[in-house]
Amino acid sequence: MDIFLFKLLNQVAGINIWSDRLIVFAADYLLYFLILFLLIWALVWKNFWVAAFALVTAVFSRFLVTEIIRFFYDRSRPFEILENVRQLVDHTTGSSFPSGHAAFAFGLAFFVYIHNKKKGICYLIIALLIGLGRVAAGVHYPSDILGGLIVGLVSAWAVRGVYIRLADKNKK
Repeated sequence: MDIFLFKLLNQVAGINIWSDRLIVFAADYLLYFLILFLLIWALVWKNFWVAAFALVTAVFSRFLVTEIIRFFYDRSRPFEILENVRQLVDHTTGSSFPSGHAAFAFGLAFFVYIHNKKKGICYLIIALLIGLGRVAAGVHYPSDILGGLIVGLVSAWAVRGVYIRLADKNKK
């Protein structure tokens, strides 16, 4: 099923230059816009602590949890083992599961969702587009994205617990 979904999404790559540019944008650059939107949200609506903890969640999820999983489970990337993969972005080999981009994006998005449902849904949609872009670009399997989503969700709930304790401590 994983390979079937991968091939289905990856076949969109190479259709034309515009689809390729859109895939590369989603796979490599949309994450920066997600961070930019978070910073704008923090400045305009004065939600500095939520934005700070959302970034902490994203970093925790990507650079700690994801790397611990990859230490114990080293999965090859699709372009390493499958034939006829249309790889649109350069990437190193190995360590495909879970997707670091997805873990970062979903960690940030779920933390925002916990604190603001409407904005959170927008962030979750963008995180999903990033994940789909990574698959279509040929550097991740769909299960890598699902793994990143789960890592992001669990990280958001864990960091939320710290956030609540600190908020309660500051009220006293």
